[in-house]
Amino acid sequence: GTIDEVTEIVKTNYGLREPDLFKFLIYQHYDTRFEYYSVGPWFNGKTYRFVTKTPYNPPWRRITKYRLPSNVSNDEKRKALDKILTTVNLFGDKSLVTWILGFAGVASFAHYIRQRIGYFPHLLITGGRGTGKTTLTALIKHMFWGTNPIPYDKPTNAQELRYALAQSTLPVVIVEWNQLISRTKETAEMINLLYQSTQNFVLRDDTTSIPGSKAK
Repeated sequence: GTIDEVTEIVKTNYGLREPDLFKFLIYQHYDTRFEYYSVGPWFNGKTYRFVTKTPYNPPWRRITKYRLPSNVSNDEKRKALDKILTTVNLFGDKSLVTWILGFAGVASFAHYIRQRIGYFPHLLITGGRGTGKTTLTALIKHMFWGTNPIPYDKPTNAQELRYALAQSTLPVVIVEWNQLISRTKETAEMINLLYQSTQNFVLRDDTTSIPGSKAK
């Protein structure tokens, strides 16, 4: 991050009595190097890399590492695919379910698609009791997060949502987010932020910013 960001991180985590002097000392040895903003898949149109660790860890960062599964045998892969197929067959409208799962897969490359065409939508799943919403979202979470914890719950305001969206390049799965149907100022701000994030991978506004990020 920038010198100001580093200073703020040290101040938050360890305390800092002379921030201006600290900035001056850092400036004497300050350098810039290329690193990945967050963990997850990164694709630039030609090369693909799955990043399992990020050195950019400001105070709001909750996911700093991603544990990839160990070598998986073909038999284990076949069992996993059979489980997915069984789950899909339990739904009445299989075409809708496979579309949702396909969307989740493509969402891993949402950052690249936004750069190329300027837009990638979110997916909101709604329905009555017993229609399989929880089962479907649990399957998506397992497919992309495996045994990795998802350390954010349901955001209650725009700032929490902004931080949740910036944790990883993997799909963000939020379950039972009933607040979205309420008519409050906080909900309106979150819906507006969801709209903004369909066009930008990292977000910044005039009041709350993610350090080091720049909106296109």
